[in-house]
Amino acid sequence: MPADKEDAAKAVFTQVQPGLCRSGSAGSGSSDNFRRAGGNRMKGIARLQVISVALLLCGIAMAFASHPDADRLVRMSYKAQETASYSCRINTIMQDKGKRLISEADIYKDGRATRINYLSGPAAGTSVIDNGRTIMRFVPVERLVYVIAPERENLSLMLSNYSPEPAGRGMVAKRSCFIIRLAPIHKGNPWKKLWIDRDSYLTLRTDSYNSDGRLISSTELHSVNCRPQSPKLFAVPKGWKTRQISYGAISLDLLPVSSKAGVKPVRPGYIPKGYKFAGYGLTKPSPPIECVTLRYTNGLNSITLMETKGKCTGRKPCCKTDCMFSKRRHARMVQRHFKGLNIVLISDIAKGELIKMAESLK
Repeated sequence: MPADKEDAAKAVFTQVQPGLCRSGSAGSGSSDNFRRAGGNRMKGIARLQVISVALLLCGIAMAFASHPDADRLVRMSYKAQETASYSCRINTIMQDKGKRLISEADIYKDGRATRINYLSGPAAGTSVIDNGRTIMRFVPVERLVYVIAPERENLSLMLSNYSPEPAGRGMVAKRSCFIIRLAPIHKGNPWKKLWIDRDSYLTLRTDSYNSDGRLISSTELHSVNCRPQSPKLFAVPKGWKTRQISYGAISLDLLPVSSKAGVKPVRPGYIPKGYKFAGYGLTKPSPPIECVTLRYTNGLNSITLMETKGKCTGRKPCCKTDCMFSKRRHARMVQRHFKGLNIVLISDIAKGELIKMAESLK
C-alpha cells in the first residue's frame, strides 16, 4: 500500500477506534478521550438502570391497581360492610333441583345496623333488623318482634380455611368490581365468589357454591344509594311486643341448655380440618321434642349436631356403626343412635367427613 494511502487509512482507523495501539502524546490524549467516552457510557447505563427500575415499580403499581392483593380486598370488604351507610334493592336467586326461586328485598345499612324488608319470596311482608348484637324478626300480623342472639361470622377463622384468589373483573349495578374466589383450603367444603366494588369495597354480589361445586344461590345488589340512614329504621315501633328466642342461639355454657332439654350431649372425637367448636344451643325440630345442638364452624360453613333422647328408625345403616345417611336440600345428614341418644349431624360437607364424625362419638 502506498505511504500516503497507508497514512490515510491509519487516520481513519484512529478516528474510529481512538486510543487503540497508540503511543506518545497523541496516544495519551486519545486515551483520555476513551476514558471520557467510557465514563459517559457508564453514566448512560446507570440512567437506563434507574429508568428500568422506575418502569418496573410503575408496572408493579399498575398491576396492583388492576389485580390487588385478594386477601387484603376481602378484609377491606368486610370492614366496609361494618362502616358504610346506604340503601339498595337486593335480588336472590336460589337453585333448587333445576328450579330458580327468586326473592327480592330492600336493604337499609348504617354501619353495623342492617334492616331488610322482604318484598317477595317465602318471607314476603316481613322485616329483619340486625343491630350488630341481636337479630329481630318482625311479624306485622301479630305486631310481634322475635329477638335472637345469632352466631357471628369469624373473618380470621374463615381466612385461615379459605384462600382468596383473583378471578377477574366484572360489572354489578353499573359499577366495576374485582371478582374474588374464596377457595377452600380443605377439600369437600362449600365456597363463595365475591364481586367487590373497586371504589367503595362493598360486596355487590355473592355466588354461593355447595361442597360439590354446584351453584346454589346468587345474591346481587341493585340501585345502591350511599347516604346516611334514619335511626328510626332500626328501632322497634311503639306498641310492638318483643319475645326473646333461646332456640338457635349459641352459648359456651352447657348447663342451662342441657337442663332444659334433659340431655347430656356427647361430643365427637374427630373434627374435620379447619373447624372449631362454636358452642351449644337448643332447637325444636318437631315440638315438643327439644334437642341440644353442638355447633362447629370453619368461618364460612358450619356443622350442627342435634342430640335428643330416642332411637333412629326407618333408614339403612351406612357405616360400621348404626349410622344412617341422607341428603337434604343443600346439606347432608347422618343419623346415629348412641348411648340412648338420637344424634343427627347436618352440614354441607363431604359425606365421608360426616360419617367419620358420627363414628367418633364418645
